[in-house]
Amino acid sequence: MTAHQQFSKAESAYKQTQKVRNTQAIESIPAILNHSLIQSLKKTELETEKTVSELKERYGQKHPKILAAELKTAKDKYETANSARD
Repeated sequence: MTAHQQFSKAESAYKQTQKVRNTQAIESIPAILNHSLIQSLKKTELETEKTVSELKERYGQKHPKILAAELKTAKDKYETANSARD
């Protein structure tokens, strides 16, 4: 790939991110979605959500373990969104 092609590709990705204003749309841009950090954070989110679901079945909605797991889920989602914007 030539320098000009690399520049064009990077410029295109930049323009896509500038057009988007909300986090969900940003995360749908291929350049962001395919980034290894975002993929790792998404995997962590899914694992945390699975844990929350399992804990809810076992303990019920208001158990301290549920509340802690839900807090972790929110933190994971925040980190993913924050990384996608950077």
